[in-house]
Amino acid sequence: MVTGKATPMWVCDAYENAMRGRGLAERSWVVYGQTARALAAEYDLATVTAGDIEQWLAGLEVTGRTRGAYLVRLRGLFKWLVREGHRPDNPCDLIDVPSAPARQPRPIPDRYLRAAWGLAQPRERAWLALGAFCGLRAGEAARVAVEDVQD
Repeated sequence: MVTGKATPMWVCDAYENAMRGRGLAERSWVVYGQTARALAAEYDLATVTAGDIEQWLAGLEVTGRTRGAYLVRLRGLFKWLVREGHRPDNPCDLIDVPSAPARQPRPIPDRYLRAAWGLAQPRERAWLALGAFCGLRAGEAARVAVEDVQD
């Protein structure tokens, strides 16, 4: 539902350029820009209220976890708008992040672990074992340095 004039898209372009200039990964500034454009298409970012944003978020057909991700993106947008002098306040500061149920761990199925083990070099097997038997996620195992492992 549109409750006022939409924001000119040059504002969203400038926001994306600012994120690009900060060196954020392309995927980050693209997703943040998409969220900014979606809200800006329906509301004037200079006058949108916390209630408007909550209503907009509630209208998205997404999970609570995804709604929380949208809110995080919008907090960044409004923080930038305040810093650039387009707004006096950040309406997202008045919105609580939606709670999301804790995710259950999804360990690698044994057949995939055996297949990976059979293809891995000895050094890679150490990381596979570390991940599989210590419950590390792929990203956590990838960040382990040789110096972190004791004989």
